[in-house]
Amino acid sequence: MSTQETREIVQRFIEEVWNKGNLAIIDELVDPGYIDHSMPLPGPDGLKKWIQATSAAFDHHTSIEDQATEEGLAALRISFRGTHRGEWRGITSQGKPVQTTGFRFYRVANGKIVEHWGYMDGVSMEQQLKAE
Repeated sequence: MSTQETREIVQRFIEEVWNKGNLAIIDELVDPGYIDHSMPLPGPDGLKKWIQATSAAFDHHTSIEDQATEEGLAALRISFRGTHRGEWRGITSQGKPVQTTGFRFYRVANGKIVEHWGYMDGVSMEQQLKAE
Protein backbone atom coordinates (compact mmCIF):
# COMPACT_ATOMS: atom_id res chain seq x y z
CA MET A 1 0.00 0.00 0.00
CA SER A 2 1.36 3.37 -0.96
CA THR A 3 1.11 6.27 1.45
CA GLN A 4 -1.52 7.92 -0.76
CA GLU A 5 -3.62 4.72 -1.01
CA THR A 6 -3.49 4.30 2.77
CA ARG A 7 -4.56 7.93 3.29
CA GLU A 8 -7.47 7.60 0.84
CA ILE A 9 -8.78 4.35 2.36
CA VAL A 10 -8.77 5.76 5.91
CA GLN A 11 -10.34 9.07 4.88
CA ARG A 12 -13.01 7.25 2.88
CA PHE A 13 -13.71 5.01 5.87
CA ILE A 14 -14.25 8.00 8.18
CA GLU A 15 -16.43 9.85 5.68
CA GLU A 16 -18.51 6.97 4.30
CA VAL A 17 -18.86 4.77 7.37
CA TRP A 18 -18.77 7.14 10.36
CA ASN A 19 -20.22 10.30 8.82
CA LYS A 20 -22.67 8.90 6.27
CA GLY A 21 -23.53 5.66 8.09
CA ASN A 22 -22.87 3.53 5.00
CA LEU A 23 -22.34 0.19 6.75
CA ALA A 24 -22.39 -1.77 3.47
CA ILE A 25 -19.04 -0.25 2.51
CA ILE A 26 -17.41 -1.86 5.56
CA ASP A 27 -17.22 -5.10 3.60
CA GLU A 28 -15.25 -3.27 0.90
CA LEU A 29 -12.91 -1.32 3.20
CA VAL A 30 -12.41 -3.66 6.17
CA ASP A 31 -10.66 -7.02 6.10
CA PRO A 32 -12.70 -10.06 7.29
CA GLY A 33 -9.96 -10.71 9.89
CA TYR A 34 -10.15 -7.12 11.19
CA ILE A 35 -8.95 -6.66 14.76
CA ASP A 36 -10.09 -3.69 16.84
CA HIS A 37 -7.93 -3.20 19.92
CA SER A 38 -10.25 -0.62 21.47
CA MET A 39 -13.67 -2.19 21.06
CA PRO A 40 -15.12 -5.30 22.72
CA LEU A 41 -17.05 -6.42 19.62
CA PRO A 42 -14.88 -8.49 17.25
CA GLY A 43 -14.47 -8.24 13.49
CA PRO A 44 -16.35 -6.29 10.83
CA ASP A 45 -19.72 -7.35 12.29
CA GLY A 46 -18.72 -5.99 15.69
CA LEU A 47 -17.66 -2.75 14.02
CA LYS A 48 -21.06 -2.48 12.34
CA LYS A 49 -22.83 -3.02 15.69
CA TRP A 50 -20.67 -0.35 17.36
CA ILE A 51 -21.39 2.19 14.62
CA GLN A 52 -25.12 1.39 14.78
CA ALA A 53 -25.13 1.90 18.56
CA THR A 54 -23.24 5.18 18.27
CA SER A 55 -25.53 6.41 15.49
CA ALA A 56 -28.64 5.45 17.47
CA ALA A 57 -27.41 7.53 20.41
CA PHE A 58 -25.98 10.51 18.53
CA ASP A 59 -26.57 12.59 15.44
CA HIS A 60 -22.81 12.92 14.90
CA HIS A 61 -19.93 13.93 12.67
CA THR A 62 -16.26 12.94 12.92
CA SER A 63 -13.64 15.35 11.59
CA ILE A 64 -10.02 14.51 10.86
CA GLU A 65 -8.05 17.33 12.47
CA ASP A 66 -4.58 15.92 11.71
CA GLN A 67 -3.37 12.87 9.83
CA ALA A 68 0.09 11.35 9.56
CA THR A 69 0.32 8.52 7.06
CA GLU A 70 2.96 6.21 5.67
CA GLU A 71 2.71 2.98 3.73
CA GLY A 72 0.08 0.87 5.48
CA LEU A 73 -0.20 3.00 8.62
CA ALA A 74 -2.29 6.06 9.49
CA ALA A 75 -2.48 8.09 12.69
CA LEU A 76 -5.38 10.51 13.11
CA ARG A 77 -6.34 13.18 15.62
CA ILE A 78 -10.09 13.48 15.39
CA SER A 79 -12.98 15.46 16.80
CA PHE A 80 -16.45 14.07 17.39
CA ARG A 81 -19.39 16.44 17.49
CA GLY A 82 -23.03 15.61 17.78
CA THR A 83 -26.34 15.80 19.54
CA HIS A 84 -27.38 13.19 22.07
CA ARG A 85 -30.54 11.62 20.56
CA GLY A 86 -30.77 8.21 22.26
CA GLU A 87 -29.58 6.29 25.30
CA TRP A 88 -25.81 6.08 25.68
CA ARG A 89 -24.25 3.96 28.41
CA GLY A 90 -27.31 4.31 30.62
CA ILE A 91 -27.67 8.06 30.07
CA THR A 92 -31.07 8.94 28.59
CA SER A 93 -31.20 11.49 25.80
CA GLN A 94 -31.72 15.12 26.65
CA GLY A 95 -30.84 16.48 23.22
CA LYS A 96 -27.56 17.96 24.46
CA PRO A 97 -24.73 18.84 22.10
CA VAL A 98 -21.45 17.02 22.75
CA GLN A 99 -17.94 17.49 21.49
CA THR A 100 -14.88 15.42 22.25
CA THR A 101 -11.53 14.52 20.76
CA GLY A 102 -9.59 11.36 20.22
CA PHE A 103 -6.94 9.45 18.35
CA ARG A 104 -7.24 6.62 15.86
CA PHE A 105 -4.49 4.44 14.43
CA TYR A 106 -5.11 2.19 11.45
CA ARG A 107 -3.09 -0.52 9.75
CA VAL A 108 -4.01 -1.12 6.12
CA ALA A 109 -2.93 -4.08 3.96
CA ASN A 110 -4.02 -5.20 0.50
CA GLY A 111 -6.46 -2.30 0.20
CA LYS A 112 -8.32 -3.00 3.47
CA ILE A 113 -8.19 -1.86 7.07
CA VAL A 114 -6.88 -4.79 9.09
CA GLU A 115 -6.32 -3.26 12.54
CA HIS A 116 -7.48 -0.29 14.59
CA TRP A 117 -6.44 1.25 17.90
CA GLY A 118 -8.41 4.19 19.21
CA TYR A 119 -9.02 6.48 22.13
CA MET A 120 -11.90 8.92 22.62
CA ASP A 121 -12.22 11.24 25.61
CA GLY A 122 -15.28 9.45 26.93
CA VAL A 123 -14.99 11.06 30.37
CA SER A 124 -15.40 14.52 28.85
CA MET A 125 -18.35 13.34 26.77
CA GLU A 126 -20.12 11.77 29.76
CA GLN A 127 -19.55 14.95 31.80
CA GLN A 128 -21.19 16.95 29.03
CA LEU A 129 -24.14 14.56 28.92
CA LYS A 130 -24.64 14.61 32.69
CA ALA A 131 -24.18 18.37 33.13
CA GLU A 132 -27.25 20.22 34.33
